[in-house]
Amino acid sequence: NNAGEVEAQSTLPDTTEVDGFIALRSYLANQRIDQVAFSFLKHMTTYAIGRSLSYNEIETLKEKQLELKTDGYRMRDLIRFVVTSEAFLEK
Repeated sequence: NNAGEVEAQSTLPDTTEVDGFIALRSYLANQRIDQVAFSFLKHMTTYAIGRSLSYNEIETLKEKQLELKTDGYRMRDLIRFVVTSEAFLEK
């Protein structure tokens, strides 16, 4: 390893090998996009309502998330989804 070089190759828990940021970004945006979108929605909703989500709220989130996939999980749709959710409006 030369001085200043960064070792960016890694094996992910599912045994996928990525080499650097671009490969990781591609992996997350393609093979794991559903999980990334769900995680974003879950954490944003938790932040928006100021508490942890119940089991039923998480299950509802998983079901309704699929409606957002059709349009490619656009950021504005994800945010609108959270701020118009029952959990947010009834907090």
